[in-house]
Amino acid sequence: MTFREIIRYWAYFLLVIGGIGFSSGYLASRGFLDDIIREFPLAPTGVTVNQQENIFVALEFYGMIQVYNRNGRFKTSFRVPNANGQAFRMRPEKNGNLTVAVQKTSAIHTFNADGELIQTRKDQVLAFEKFPENQEIILPNQIRYFISSGIFYPEIQRQKLESTDKQAQTVVRIPDHLRLFKGGFPAWLFWFFGVILLAFSTKEFSQKLFQSKPATAHIKQTKNQTTITILQDIDGHFAEAATLVFFTALWIYGGYLVLNHAFLVNFTLIRTFFYFVLGAIWLIGLRQILVGILWLSDGKETIFINTKNMKISREAIFLRNTKTFLPDLISDIMILPPPQSVSQHSSRSSNDQSGGQIRFRYQRRYYQFGKNLTYKDLKLIFTTLKRAKPLKPIHFKASQRPSFWKQFWDYMVHPK
Repeated sequence: MTFREIIRYWAYFLLVIGGIGFSSGYLASRGFLDDIIREFPLAPTGVTVNQQENIFVALEFYGMIQVYNRNGRFKTSFRVPNANGQAFRMRPEKNGNLTVAVQKTSAIHTFNADGELIQTRKDQVLAFEKFPENQEIILPNQIRYFISSGIFYPEIQRQKLESTDKQAQTVVRIPDHLRLFKGGFPAWLFWFFGVILLAFSTKEFSQKLFQSKPATAHIKQTKNQTTITILQDIDGHFAEAATLVFFTALWIYGGYLVLNHAFLVNFTLIRTFFYFVLGAIWLIGLRQILVGILWLSDGKETIFINTKNMKISREAIFLRNTKTFLPDLISDIMILPPPQSVSQHSSRSSNDQSGGQIRFRYQRRYYQFGKNLTYKDLKLIFTTLKRAKPLKPIHFKASQRPSFWKQFWDYMVHPK
């Protein structure tokens, strides 16, 4: 399985997700999911409040209105007849009812506070323009309700205009269990990124963008020690850089969710544990992103082999990670050759292809080094390891090609 094919399958996945988003949105806007879902993800296009301070939130995409009490607790939801994603405006009446004007059908509907349809008047020409725009409402007691301009999750907020403290208070927010269905990326963006990845998965794009320049290896041998230095070249690492940018954006988005105001109130033991785990994952992600940036900037691997042990030191500017391995516990040293790629169809020889590694087993775990070396350099290092005094021939094993899942895991998870 080539990297180009992996990208193509990811594109198919995004296109399917986008299709599911559009189809589910269509079903929800037509009322087919009303018996399954009572409260829909909050995407407010208008808000108004009656004298009892029931909060009516317009969701034009779904053609419905959701009702909340003064404290922001969900009460009910109801459909606006024949709205189906069209614009409509609301006006509360003194008797507690709600009047709704639909722009496309030129109809005026009257509902009670429980969402039951009382009356419908049709052919009310220009009545829609006479209704308030519902972006905010100021009650006689100088309390203002409005829609916040949240980046991903808009909220309904309340503000006391006559108070010395003018800070707004969030009243209605999207419930935690609906956040996944109202994310920061609409369905059309999934289609957009899917098409972009499909373009990248073509032969011409992958040859120009995903063919990284190989790393360089330097071997120095003395009487007591063999030193192998592998230097990475940042030029041409478009695939790694693009993946790193993607995970950085995902990390920022996750941080927004973790630090959102909704996570800082109404804590229970389960919610505290859940958000603690999210915060831990967020910090681990930051560490991986920083390591990835430093590795692409100035990554270097140094392997020291002497009579007592083998050390692998990975350095990236100010970061250094050194591991020591005892020769007697090392086994199954092998070359993981570069996976088949578009470069194999070019005029370059197989020895010039890059992307392989050397892998070995230490006790029960596998380790590897030499990422992005050419196959020619991998064979040279493999021969050098065989000549090293502490490593015996029984430690070596025939080379094998990594599986699809191994390639996928190494590329998507390990920044190195």
